[in-house]
Amino acid sequence: MLSSQATFRYQPLHGTPAGLRYGRVAPGGCDVTGDVADPLVRLPLFAAMNEAELDCVVETVVSYSRSR
Repeated sequence: MLSSQATFRYQPLHGTPAGLRYGRVAPGGCDVTGDVADPLVRLPLFAAMNEAELDCVVETVVSYSRSR
C-alpha cells in the first residue's frame, strides 16, 4: 500500500550535496530554479502500479486540492 505522506521533494542539482561540492553557480545564484522547484509535487506513478495504488494517489490529490 502506498503512503500518502511525501518523503522526498524535487531538489535542484545545485542544492544537492554533490552540487554544492562540485557544481558551479553563477554569481547571484539560481533563484528562479529554487522558486520553480519549491511548489513541484512528485507523484508515485510507475508501470507496475495496480488499480488500488492508483486510486490511492488520485484520492490523495483530490482530497488535498479540496482542502485548499
